[in-house]
Amino acid sequence: MSDEHKAYQERIVRAAESDGLKAGSEVRTGGGARGWVRTDTLVDNGDGLLIGWEVQLSSAPLVGPRSVRARAAKAAKHGIVPAWHTDRDDYASRQDTHWTRSDRLPAHLIAKMGDLRVVSGFRILDFWRCDARALYPCPNRRFSGCGELHVTPQPKDILFDDLVRKTGSGLVVPIEHQDGSSTHRFWVSDADRDRYAEVIGLPTAGAPGDANAKAAGHASKNAPTCRPQVTLTSPGRIVDWRDRSHWSERAQPCRFCRKPTNLLDDLGVPAHKVCFEEAA
Repeated sequence: MSDEHKAYQERIVRAAESDGLKAGSEVRTGGGARGWVRTDTLVDNGDGLLIGWEVQLSSAPLVGPRSVRARAAKAAKHGIVPAWHTDRDDYASRQDTHWTRSDRLPAHLIAKMGDLRVVSGFRILDFWRCDARALYPCPNRRFSGCGELHVTPQPKDILFDDLVRKTGSGLVVPIEHQDGSSTHRFWVSDADRDRYAEVIGLPTAGAPGDANAKAAGHASKNAPTCRPQVTLTSPGRIVDWRDRSHWSERAQPCRFCRKPTNLLDDLGVPAHKVCFEEAA
């Protein structure tokens, strides 16, 4: 473990504790038949939300049990939201987990109290009506626009300490954005996430069977044309909810309705079976 790695761990703990959150480094979680997870730095808001920070400044395998994707999925199965940070451009452009990146700095600057800026991995979402006055070209390539509501993610810097505090308190959350055949993973504000869910017609929070809850795909009487989509499952793959890989020992908020669930979708993200299938 490099000095820079240790400095990041110390800074995450310091930033989290300054906001009243619990945090610790090299934390072991889980155990039993499902094994355990060791997290570089674990932030706990005391209300069931766990953010598992992994600082990756050296090489990591693309495949296998020690790959980033496998480790992130294992953390999610133990009720931990994976948050991976790096100073490498090539890692920040990968989509195997939700990466954030800062510029490469020596350990004494990382540990120093002051501005440490995250330059990649956080987005603000620009929602816009696709008409003749739109600033962006129509994704459907219609000259005068298709009339639908679209979303365009825009990169935005955020201070590292703020990112730690806001992810720990649920004010910044991970999201998956589908652009054509590509899936982009990044962090957004909880307000942008909720608005995103509204635009694509995901269920809103409410009691099961609530008549006021909006079902997926029913935001408009017309068939959707060029709405963004959330990645729900791998192409051609059926989710077997009876498989143990879809069960987490810790209940955490469903990606759709935000109510607690122990179930995981095939990406290892918390989701009720009903919510998932309605959205699919």
